[in-house]
Amino acid sequence: MKLLQAIPDITTRSVYLSWVDFPIGTSGFRIDLIRRGAPADQSSGDSETATILGTTANSFYTDMLYFDKSIIRRDHVYRISALDSKGEVSDQLIVRPMDTDSTLVQKVINAANYKAQLLFRNYNWAQVVYILRPKRTGQKCTCYSRDFKSSNNPDCQVCYGTGYVGGFYTPIPTKYLSIKEETTDPSIDENKPAALGQRFLTIPRYPAVYKGDFLASDMLGLLSVISSSKKTVQTTPTPTTMVTTVALGREHPAHKFDFNAAVPSIDRFIMGDGTVALEGTNLIPVIGSVKIVIEEGPEELDSKTYTALDIKSMTSTKIVFKSDTKILVPQPYIKYKVFLNNIMFEKTQFPEG
Repeated sequence: MKLLQAIPDITTRSVYLSWVDFPIGTSGFRIDLIRRGAPADQSSGDSETATILGTTANSFYTDMLYFDKSIIRRDHVYRISALDSKGEVSDQLIVRPMDTDSTLVQKVINAANYKAQLLFRNYNWAQVVYILRPKRTGQKCTCYSRDFKSSNNPDCQVCYGTGYVGGFYTPIPTKYLSIKEETTDPSIDENKPAALGQRFLTIPRYPAVYKGDFLASDMLGLLSVISSSKKTVQTTPTPTTMVTTVALGREHPAHKFDFNAAVPSIDRFIMGDGTVALEGTNLIPVIGSVKIVIEEGPEELDSKTYTALDIKSMTSTKIVFKSDTKILVPQPYIKYKVFLNNIMFEKTQFPEG
């Protein structure tokens, strides 16, 4: 396998990992944290000292719990294992701590990153867009051709022409700034996406966007990435990427992807005995920070903040945070904000009954 990105983000205290070139037939991945120098710090060594961070069907993962160990102290490595349909390891990738940049280069990058974040956080300039990356792992669709190793039906509504059930990995939210647009006369060639116009966008450098990815936006519709490029300072990439896209016509099967079903939703805040929890859908974090900020509520939760460091357990429908609270029945009035996958949710919950 080949590493695409290993990006530490000090503002969210997380590490974003993405990779490619995994074996054909891969059904998913397991991510382990391993102490450097341990027997498990080998692609085929002992795993007794490994801490399993999680498993994923995506070709990317965000570690929100071990930022200090893996990046700051530099005494741990990540091991990404590709799993086949039987759960056996078919390939592995070791991700070691990144080399430290020179002080001068890091100052330049930090200054550029600060300016970029000011732009992307301003809703008057930046808009939300979702990265849709076609699947290359998982359950093969009935239209999958073993001869061509792809779908033989580009209009399939099960795999959307990718050859794998579901069509796309979990959508990743990011921001974009629209630079310019070029429109081509559709009468030239109505069958080519370029006939619908090109857009040039600036997006953050991670999560990265590559040729063949799709970008989905309420304002721009569905775009296909035809190229992406980023500048560097002494081989260190700057914080933004320039992306060239073309608009896809409504007949493209990707338009039938149930995009809304993949977006997180927060349904309920629960106070337990020594815990607080969120219930909803699609709650597994894929990028950015996880945080609850209590704005109004009972005295036990006054001005409390819970982050990824407080997470006790996590599923797609429930995130449980460690807390010093006692269970309250009925559940009290509470006003709070949730930050998940670069999206902010403002919620107010009233007492039951």
